[in-house]
Amino acid sequence: MTTTIPAPVTPPTPDLVAFLAEYWGVKVTTASDIPAAQCEWCAEVDAITTVRVIGDPPDDSTAWAARDCCRACTEPVLAAAHAEQREGSRHPIRLELAA
Repeated sequence: MTTTIPAPVTPPTPDLVAFLAEYWGVKVTTASDIPAAQCEWCAEVDAITTVRVIGDPPDDSTAWAARDCCRACTEPVLAAAHAEQREGSRHPIRLELAA
């Protein structure tokens, strides 16, 4: 029997906190269901997903766009979700950090 010990949660770094200050409507939480997989955003070999960005895309207000990414890709993924945010949306962009 193999026991897997989860990695400790990495708190947001000061640069991420400063970056988040540029955007309105971002809710930061933790999530335990983010799979540790290769980041599809940058496709770097050792880039493991630890973040999920969930936005409200403009083309369908009933569908949420969720992207799992590595820490290094958080800022461009968050910027893309903000740019794609439905005009007048009252839904916050959610930034989930792996717990």
